[in-house]
Amino acid sequence: MVNRRSGKAADVSGASTDNGAALIQYTPSSAVNQQFRFIPVGSEQYEIYTTHGSTPLVWAVWGGVSEAGAKITQWTPEHSTSQRWTIADAADGYVTLTCVRSGKVLGIADGSTANGATVEQQEADGGTGQQWRRVGK
Repeated sequence: MVNRRSGKAADVSGASTDNGAALIQYTPSSAVNQQFRFIPVGSEQYEIYTTHGSTPLVWAVWGGVSEAGAKITQWTPEHSTSQRWTIADAADGYVTLTCVRSGKVLGIADGSTANGATVEQQEADGGTGQQWRRVGK
């Protein structure tokens, strides 16, 4: 997943395989910690799985909270609504990802374009920092 504004890829920080490891943005590469699987879980909802560890983990809102600014981490699948996402077309092949529980969208903290900036949930503003493109397989 590449962010439209920054051109950076979603990345599990440090290729960690631990629960709670942050999702950040980083220069796109073929690294396995930038590869994810979208698994349908009903009614146009998806769980997004990491692929770099021996134990499958999913993208989750830290602590399951609904507040804007909550970081996105990887966590053991609990199949909760804070680990489920809907996908909506944006423009030019990009999409927005919305957390089912909070109704907030995936974006980059402070609109940063820097490597290492945190991926978080935000109030939707329609900006390019909240738009993503799936790349690869």
